[in-house]
Amino acid sequence: MDNAIDLNLLRVFEILLEEESATRAAVRLDVSQAAVSAALARLRGIYDDPLFTRSGRGLAPTPRALELAPDIRRAMDAMRTTLAPGRQRRRHVLIGLSDDVEMAFGAALIERLRREVPDAVPVFRRSHDGIAADLLAERHIDIAVGSGGMTVKGLLRVSLGASTWLGVIRTTAATEAPVDLDDFCARPHLLIASSGLTGMLDTALAAVGRSRTVAAASTRFSAVPFLLEGKMIATLPAHAARAIERLGGFRTFVPPVEMGTAPLELAYRSANTRDAMLQACATAIRAVIAHS
Repeated sequence: MDNAIDLNLLRVFEILLEEESATRAAVRLDVSQAAVSAALARLRGIYDDPLFTRSGRGLAPTPRALELAPDIRRAMDAMRTTLAPGRQRRRHVLIGLSDDVEMAFGAALIERLRREVPDAVPVFRRSHDGIAADLLAERHIDIAVGSGGMTVKGLLRVSLGASTWLGVIRTTAATEAPVDLDDFCARPHLLIASSGLTGMLDTALAAVGRSRTVAAASTRFSAVPFLLEGKMIATLPAHAARAIERLGGFRTFVPPVEMGTAPLELAYRSANTRDAMLQACATAIRAVIAHS
């Protein structure tokens, strides 16, 4: 093996080991996928080993790559400690958010990340509890924030607390909040659920022997301000309801039925526990939601 080696190649090795995908590695490194493939070809020649082979979900490290990994990581960590913080290149961080979370916390997340992790460029991608775990496992996102469902092996999860529920109606002279459960059930409702067929409110009403009249349904909380008309009601996690109320023209109220709480959690791949930028972003996300 040639004793001279380009440190950029070791950085490619390090990121490939974490991402197990040439496409995702290219995004992290802000280079083309062809450049990553060329670097891997050079690494294979230097170490006389394939290093990464194709698997069902991308590139799997060979035994030789796993043997090299600790020494290469230590070498790269030592090199990073000699560099000033300002020398770090900006990088896209892919954050999967359910749209209620994006509505309620997105602006605050951008502001805090710009202040505390200035080299991170947050890229918000649509997610929800039905797909978040797969998006993480397949490396389409780096961090997920949502209402749960992230139980796939290899993910680390952090509870962010829970949100209560609030009803939302338009603010007009002719519109009043429902005065009781009978009035609430009689009003036309806008259902918001990932399935588009039933939601938490239906379960809560069924528990007390009641049901509601669903006038329309959508899978997106962000559609509510554009779909609510007349006396129509939408029942949402409180953080999303308050975000809509802040737009003006809407008011919130407490539903006249016990609904419990909506959990919030953050998750990321356990392989990324050594990624300082992702950890800083996760810390900032936790702080924003804790203080909201």
